[in-house]
Amino acid sequence: MRYKNAIVYTAVLVLLILAPVFCDEDDSDESRSHEDSDSDESFSSPEEPDSRGGSSEENRPGALLIWAEQKIGSGGPWFYGPTVISSYLRSLPAGAAGADTDPTELLTLTPPRSIRVVTGNHNQSVVLWSEVAQNIAKTTMEETGRLTSPTRVFLTGTSGRVGGLAVDWLSGNIYWSDASYNSILVATADGNRRKVLVQTGAFSSPSGLAVHPVRGLVFWASQGYPGIGSKIERTSMTGQDRTSLAHRGLVDPRGLAIDYVDDRLYWADCVTGKIESVTLEGGDRTVLLSLPGTSIKGLAMYQDYLYYTDWAGRKVHCVEKSNGREVFAVIARTSTNPVGITVYNSTDQIAPANRVSCIQGNHNCTHLCLTTSTGYQCTCADGYELQQDNRTCRPVEKPGDCPDQRTLWPICSDQCQTDGHCSHDRKCCFNGCGHTCAEPDIDPCSSAQNPCVSEARCEDHFWLGAVCICPEGQEGDGRTQGTGCQEPRCPSLTSCTKFCPLGFRLDDEGCPICECRGSDKPGQCPAEDDDDDDSGPCWCHCTSDHHCHGNKKCCRVGCSLQCVDPETDSSSEDVCSCVAMATCGDDGCRCEPGYFGDGTQDGTGCTDIDECADDPLLCDDNAICTNTNGSYHCTCRDGFVGSGVTCADVDECLAGSADCHDHAHCHNEPGSFYCTCAAGYEGDGRMCEDTDGCLEGICVLEAACTDVPAPGVGAVCTCPPGMEGDGKLDGTACTDMDGCGTENGPCVDEAWCEDVPAPGVGAVCHCPPGSGGDGRREGTGCSGT
Repeated sequence: MRYKNAIVYTAVLVLLILAPVFCDEDDSDESRSHEDSDSDESFSSPEEPDSRGGSSEENRPGALLIWAEQKIGSGGPWFYGPTVISSYLRSLPAGAAGADTDPTELLTLTPPRSIRVVTGNHNQSVVLWSEVAQNIAKTTMEETGRLTSPTRVFLTGTSGRVGGLAVDWLSGNIYWSDASYNSILVATADGNRRKVLVQTGAFSSPSGLAVHPVRGLVFWASQGYPGIGSKIERTSMTGQDRTSLAHRGLVDPRGLAIDYVDDRLYWADCVTGKIESVTLEGGDRTVLLSLPGTSIKGLAMYQDYLYYTDWAGRKVHCVEKSNGREVFAVIARTSTNPVGITVYNSTDQIAPANRVSCIQGNHNCTHLCLTTSTGYQCTCADGYELQQDNRTCRPVEKPGDCPDQRTLWPICSDQCQTDGHCSHDRKCCFNGCGHTCAEPDIDPCSSAQNPCVSEARCEDHFWLGAVCICPEGQEGDGRTQGTGCQEPRCPSLTSCTKFCPLGFRLDDEGCPICECRGSDKPGQCPAEDDDDDDSGPCWCHCTSDHHCHGNKKCCRVGCSLQCVDPETDSSSEDVCSCVAMATCGDDGCRCEPGYFGDGTQDGTGCTDIDECADDPLLCDDNAICTNTNGSYHCTCRDGFVGSGVTCADVDECLAGSADCHDHAHCHNEPGSFYCTCAAGYEGDGRMCEDTDGCLEGICVLEAACTDVPAPGVGAVCTCPPGMEGDGKLDGTACTDMDGCGTENGPCVDEAWCEDVPAPGVGAVCHCPPGSGGDGRREGTGCSGT
């Protein structure tokens, strides 16, 4: 256990260097400038503000499109990969005005850093970005449109693969996706308190990320196996109600952007070159652009425009969000490539009226104040638990001690201050230069961890964990959950190993005996000497004659098997005449395991045993048994996974490999799955279309039929003017409204009431002959002439 961390760190380092990542130009690499001391880092800004600059509030820069560019060289140290020669932040006015403006150099990073994603928080006047060197940095946007020298917020505590970064403008909290730990995390603006919101799961590496504080939602993209398991997902900003929005046809989705006007989510697939969108609930999936050959690193939205960076084409593009028509494109600086992009603006970052949120204060939350769709919620950082007042946090005690600091990676910075800053059961430990989160050194043989039975001795075998050793004269694995320690069933074979076929065979009672398995060289073993000691020690130097050099044979000497010179009789033929699949022993020819027969050339020879036919229970019920020469093997059927001896059902719905439509439900079943369209849709589940309720013919001829759009079902029948009823064939249909009704309708008693037939409405009142007036109660009535 004490050397476990060193081994893990070494393995992780090798994997980061060797493992390819889709569409990554140098995702697991850091620039050579990483060798520089943090205290030596400096940054430079433009000496003069641009023409938009000014000190008055009315001259404060409006919406800005900000993106990062970097120039990649070669020849860096093998453990850092390509060298980042230069890196910049550049900007343009957001919107169509950017087409007529030259880019502004906002910031030059010195020494250069490998930037991945960029985001901004207009309410706090800050711009943030992530660096491969585990940093999240921020800088202040001045009223003049200049950026101040940035400061480092915190280290992410991972190998640096921050795939997405966003700021909740209602709380100032920072959200990011961690591709090293497959997690979605949140931290306070200073990074002192952080929490894992979602564990995305194995083979689900999160990349792009976006937040919608008004709706209280976080969105992210995850990359699974190539073409399998990639998803667009959503959860609340407190980590609840995780939902998959899209999965079909995704390979390596990256940058995410939210259209806050139309409430749509956009993403780009780095492999297919497609830019797509869905509603925030996952409906109406639409392809905006298909750009094969591009390598899209980032997306951003502003009003009617969508922006994307193309690493391969070295351009920043602006297109109309309605049809994908290009408005303008900006070429990157010489030999640089654009990466992360964001729009720094205030129009999208407006607090809802009459809502209590974290922007008004932390509401006595001792750790994190998180935004919800209706207000806020207090929560605790990892390693702490919320108390009954739902505001204060108390550390959760973690078992174990810190490992030897010499086994920890010497990062000269503080990734943590207490155990509460570390996720899972890791502890905050001193590494000789700073503090880092490490796996605790837990004694596997302690009273709480000891897996051994009482009579067994527990030994800590470092990275192998606890090993249970039974007392001398007993056998078993010594574990409470295993065979324990028992008296041996078979006689002791002293120092000979007790496992066949290494020099042994089993006797009629199933116990191993130390005996030669066979001969294939001429001659016979010498007669055993009565003085040979059978008590041991016993050594098995061979198992058959072919293990021996020259003409020596594998023979029993005492209780051992050794290579000795044979005794030969020149007047006799070989003692054995065996077929190829048999070996010759003192008792004649013997077929190899998996064959049956007498083994002789003149007899039945050796015939393969069909284990699959002899024992139908060799393989799992959901596996196929295939006979081979001398053996067999089991293979799980399609839809199942395992060794073949045991097979488990693959849940295609959970794995994301099912090809159900976005408006369908996926149902897993043993070895397969099936899809059913959601309410309001029809189809086979792989294709679902909105059901036209009017095609069912539920309305009468006089009524107008209106389809109820999905996810609603059916149709609405509306009677024409002058008629009444529900308009349905199986309902009250449509009947003419009697304008006279009861009590002579609108007419006075002396008048005669005449109904106006449909489509007209109401009634006509007729006064008796000789009377004048309109005959209506609310009119002139009827009067004598």
